[in-house]
Amino acid sequence: MAFTERAASPKGDHPASGNRHGVLGSGNRGRSDSVSCVHVHDGRPVRGKAPPRPQDLSGAIMAARDKRSFCRICSGFCGVVLTVEDERITNIRADREHPGSQGYACVKGLQMAERHHGDARLLHPLKRRSDGTFQQIPLDQALDEIAGKLRDIVDRNGGDAGGLFRGSASYFQSATYQMHYAWLGAIGSSSIFSDLTIDQSAKVIAAERLGVWDAGVQGFDDADVVMVVGGNPLLSISVFNFPMFNPTKAVKEAKRRNMKFIVIDPRRTETAVQADVFLQPPPGQDAAILAAMLRLILSNGWHDRAFCERYVSQIDELIAAVQPFTLEYVEQRTGVPGGDILQATHLFAVESKRGVATTGTGPSMAPHSNVAEHLVGCLNILCGRYLREGERVPSPGILASARSFRAQVHPPARSWEASPKSRVGGFGRVGGEKLSALLADE
Repeated sequence: MAFTERAASPKGDHPASGNRHGVLGSGNRGRSDSVSCVHVHDGRPVRGKAPPRPQDLSGAIMAARDKRSFCRICSGFCGVVLTVEDERITNIRADREHPGSQGYACVKGLQMAERHHGDARLLHPLKRRSDGTFQQIPLDQALDEIAGKLRDIVDRNGGDAGGLFRGSASYFQSATYQMHYAWLGAIGSSSIFSDLTIDQSAKVIAAERLGVWDAGVQGFDDADVVMVVGGNPLLSISVFNFPMFNPTKAVKEAKRRNMKFIVIDPRRTETAVQADVFLQPPPGQDAAILAAMLRLILSNGWHDRAFCERYVSQIDELIAAVQPFTLEYVEQRTGVPGGDILQATHLFAVESKRGVATTGTGPSMAPHSNVAEHLVGCLNILCGRYLREGERVPSPGILASARSFRAQVHPPARSWEASPKSRVGGFGRVGGEKLSALLADE
């Protein structure tokens, strides 16, 4: 099954703890002397009362001061308040006045002082000696040596012999992100790799096989239902189409307005505890459950017929593909009761008219990853969970280029078929990148 453009519209259109900050709230209630704070002394975090106040050479106590900042460890960018003494961070607490995170910060961000002041932080160029130890060298020397060796490699083997791998944190630095492409262009290389092809490649594959709705999916704020497959956003704060600011508070407020919550995950996560329906298959069996849900929707006519007739093709092929996945077969295969799968499907497709199914990194790192992500997309397509002409769309951000949103389809692209093939194995590119699994061989 896939989107078709034959009739596109031309117009745009831990919760039980009681902690007000959610599962991993700051815990210190804003008090700098709370015994539950994490303080940092000599680069190491310690719990309890704050370390002794630093003194200047005259013996006078130096004043501590608070500075507002934000956490860079994930895409939540939660607001924090730093207590700084003698240019060292001695305490971190959530910023209750931050309009986005509203006093939420997880334990990862609250311990970032250790990362900032820790002994393992690399502050100077280090050159490895022949015995495996490292020697500190001047920056200019390091740059000259690196440039000389890189030039030899490129001259001998061509530009693509030089490559760049970027991890998740690089996406949070706008200048660094652009420098990646500038550096590759300077050496004449197209060899870019990232964690995209390690933990979420299936999202790109599914989108380019199914097609994309230009205006995007329906949002969380007015959803009747949300289904999360293989993700724990209350802890990781990194699931698409799910609130990244103070997610525990967002879920609790949504449930108060009667939004329903479905979770499919091998583990009873902090997110699963909040679910109205929780399906717990063994790892790698998401696709079987999703196929059973699609079979129920199609056989009972629970799909959005008008949307599908106008925008969707190859539904007959999908019906044939999911036909073997009866509730009895899937229960035997996964151990998940068929009645629970039926309940989840009816809640998503019949009892609810707005809200989407979304995934974390779990399905992409499990067996049958592309199939699982593809079937999640099919759920949203069959139920028509996309923004229509005249509906409000989320802001793309004040720094992003202005664009119009249209209630229409971008057909399947399958860009890997036309992209340059890898030297090893002849594989196409995903999201314009080479596959990280081939990096060592390349």
